[in-house]
Amino acid sequence: MFLTSRFRPEPVALTKSVRWLLCLSVGLTVLAHAVKTFRGDGTALNAFLFLDWGWPDERLAQTERVWLMAIAGLTGLGVALAGIWRSVAWWMIPAGLYLLLEAVLSVHVGGQPFSHWSPAAAALRYGTPLFAPLVLAGCLQGAESSTRSETLAGWRAGSFGTGALLLRFAVAVVFFTHGCEAWQHHPRFIDLVIGTGARQFDVWLDETLVTRILTGIGVVDVVVAIAILLSWNPLFLGWAAFWGLVTASSRMTAFGWGAYPDVLLRATHFLVPLALLLLIRPPWMTSSGNSRDRRQSSRSHQDERSPVTV
Repeated sequence: MFLTSRFRPEPVALTKSVRWLLCLSVGLTVLAHAVKTFRGDGTALNAFLFLDWGWPDERLAQTERVWLMAIAGLTGLGVALAGIWRSVAWWMIPAGLYLLLEAVLSVHVGGQPFSHWSPAAAALRYGTPLFAPLVLAGCLQGAESSTRSETLAGWRAGSFGTGALLLRFAVAVVFFTHGCEAWQHHPRFIDLVIGTGARQFDVWLDETLVTRILTGIGVVDVVVAIAILLSWNPLFLGWAAFWGLVTASSRMTAFGWGAYPDVLLRATHFLVPLALLLLIRPPWMTSSGNSRDRRQSSRSHQDERSPVTV
């Protein structure tokens, strides 16, 4: 079958790369949100407290910066030490809850196209700090195991599989939502395509052509989202990582280097699919590792069969 399910996430090898990819994605997301807040770009929480609760601007700015610095500090420690201590990874959860609140309040505040889809569109943004600790704990458990069988047994009995599955679901939700937005010709996406063509290639694309391009992109995104939801196929996870990087980088290609926080804010769109791709260990990524495992296994069997002399 094309949507093959023979691949499964196994925290036996490449766990260090997976850990740091997930930590890096969370750290860059929180850093970007902090930069945008301190730069005065405004947040949904800020708008909610000002419009609904009547907080003054000065009090809002001070309060938001204090709690954002606290969240960033906890997240930074969690990211820096997650590869050493299993429990520290849970310090990322306050960042996930804050970003989830930001997405929910975007629906309430409104004022932007498709703002009612914000919780789905930002699923990776808040889902990664919420679900990554499950994967990180499993990776450390696998790294501490002495044999492959112990590692797999510990994973199946632990939280690793749940975290990986939730992250895969979040990737599918984000791709499906962005596909629907592209299908419906999100004004922001139109600006990104036109801006990239004009700034990078000195080509001014007609808006009618751009809407047709977005329709095609939307179809592909929805198909990829459904495929990722149904399967661990590395082809679709690899495409998600590539396309996530392209679409995140389009903020800078369309609006210049000053838009770098918008790229970092979407780091989870390409780093998380890449981490999941490493977790399923397709043969073309681990052939050398499998060869080493087979050599070590054969040497251990030979040692067991060799007579012991006293």
